[in-house]
Amino acid sequence: MQGLKCRNYPKETTSPTQERATPPGKRNDDGRIFENRREMNWPKKKRSFKDFEEKVAKLQEGLKNQKDLLEEQRVLEAQSNQTIKDLSTALESWRNKRRWIPMLEKQLEYADRPISSWNAIPSSASSSGPRPQARSR
Repeated sequence: MQGLKCRNYPKETTSPTQERATPPGKRNDDGRIFENRREMNWPKKKRSFKDFEEKVAKLQEGLKNQKDLLEEQRVLEAQSNQTIKDLSTALESWRNKRRWIPMLEKQLEYADRPISSWNAIPSSASSSGPRPQARSR
C-alpha cells in the first residue's frame, strides 16, 4: 500500500521545508486542521464535487417539473381552444336561428293576412265565386 499514490489523497506527513498555505491551526468547517496547501484544498474539491452533483440533481428535477408544467399548460390550452371553437359554433347557430325567427314571424303574419282578408269580405261578394282554401300550416 505504501507504493500506491493517489493524486487526490493528501500526504500524511509534511516536510518542514514545505510552504504553508495558512498559518498552523486554521480549521475548516469540519474542525480539521490543515497543515499544507494540498491538504487544505482536497476537502474543498471533494465537497465542491458533491455540491455540483446536488446542483445538477436539483436542476434536473426542476427541468422535469418545468416539462410537466409545460405539458399540462399545452393540454389546458388545447382544451380552451376546443371550448372556444364549441362556443363559437353554438353562438353562430344561435345567431342563425335568431336571424330566422323574425323572417318566420313575417311569413306567418303574411300567411295570416289573406285568411283575415277573406273573412272580412261581405257575404254578398263571396257568393259570386268559389272561395279559395286557406293554406294549411
